[in-house]
Amino acid sequence: GPTTVPATLPNHASTTFTEHATVPVTGALHFVVQPSNVQSATYISPPIQVEVLDGAGHRDTAGTSASAIVALNVLHGPTGGHVRDSVGFAADTVQAVHGLATFHVGDDIAGTYKLIANSSGLTSDSSASYTVSVGPASEVHIVAGAVLSGQPGDTTNVRPKVLVTDGGGNQIHGASLTWTIDSGGGGLVDPSA
Repeated sequence: GPTTVPATLPNHASTTFTEHATVPVTGALHFVVQPSNVQSATYISPPIQVEVLDGAGHRDTAGTSASAIVALNVLHGPTGGHVRDSVGFAADTVQAVHGLATFHVGDDIAGTYKLIANSSGLTSDSSASYTVSVGPASEVHIVAGAVLSGQPGDTTNVRPKVLVTDGGGNQIHGASLTWTIDSGGGGLVDPSA
């Protein structure tokens, strides 16, 4: 609060000085809409929202930070986990509009995540934890035996092998596949059966 100091001047006149001190208060970021559990290669819904607070803890809708650039990054998560949107992995920064930054994002690598929101000159905030689960099988990648040929009754020297993943590249264990001959006729027999 104010400090008042009385003073007496040499001609016996008196005066009072009042001093007001203002402590600078830094604004902060605050998660308004937390991330929710999501499937790999999809977007978190509803979108994550981070508000820009002024020094008094109110949303800064018209001040200098109302249009701050806010970055969203992985604070804790699986190795290689990124925040991404339709533009790509680097598109994790948005400009706040009237003190509110909205992120239409997701993650591809399955696991448990915690995010952090940062902006220059503002105190950062971290989100609640959320889980990215493996999505449905969507891609088959050839691991071995891409081009095989042989005579009827012969076995190939390389056993065909594939990797099945979801849209985010997470491996799908136990996926059911049907093998077919692409050209040349013949059939497939599992010699271990």
